[in-house]
Amino acid sequence: MYDEAFLSAYGRHPGPLVAILPGSRNQEVEGNLRWFLKAAGMVQEAIPGVRFAVAAFKPRQAELARRELATAGLDADVFTDKTPELMRLADCCMAVSGSVSLELLYHAKPTVVLYWISRLAYRVQGYFRTVKYITLVNLLATGEVESKDISPFDPNQPDAEKVLFPEYLTCEDKSWRVAAHVIEWLSDPARRNARVKALEALREQVGHGGASSRAADYVLNALWTTPPALPRPHFLAREAGGEARIRARA
Repeated sequence: MYDEAFLSAYGRHPGPLVAILPGSRNQEVEGNLRWFLKAAGMVQEAIPGVRFAVAAFKPRQAELARRELATAGLDADVFTDKTPELMRLADCCMAVSGSVSLELLYHAKPTVVLYWISRLAYRVQGYFRTVKYITLVNLLATGEVESKDISPFDPNQPDAEKVLFPEYLTCEDKSWRVAAHVIEWLSDPARRNARVKALEALREQVGHGGASSRAADYVLNALWTTPPALPRPHFLAREAGGEARIRARA
């Protein structure tokens, strides 16, 4: 359910709206919000009349956002419990990678994704990550569940248009990259509309119902199938007479 009164009142404000979604965990907000606000400053210089709204998950995070905004000298609204409404009203979004990307797909909102981590964490993740993209929407759009190429997304790569949410997993300052995507969408309606259409097409492809019933059918079919022979329990000795010795000890 949406807050219709909020939608009606806030939707009447003039100027394009950029929603900033800095994550739900404190460490995500602390690591990413400053870069979003730096990018917002660049967007503000390029797009007259643009508005920004921060969707805070908790009151504590809302207070952090207000302090960061004051430090940055940036004018933006901060709300808690209004994330769906801001997604619906926004012209485009900046977001931390996570399940929120699926909500943004539902709303078909052009979005640039950032996930800033420490230099050490960035180095470590390179040893474990097996996918090129970290955003769920991009994994759905490209079909690349696993890839030998785990290099970061580059907007100049040959298949960049297939990556519906430009994403930046980084330990560096990518605020200018984030700002560039938002500026492009707000200054070029044709490119923004093309991205919206691509998101709507993907939503139509993967967003239909029936997942729960299909999962239940799969489980039932698996249960009716003859299970494979279970391996011998590890505590039973394999040599002849092992069972007898275990019984004797018992």
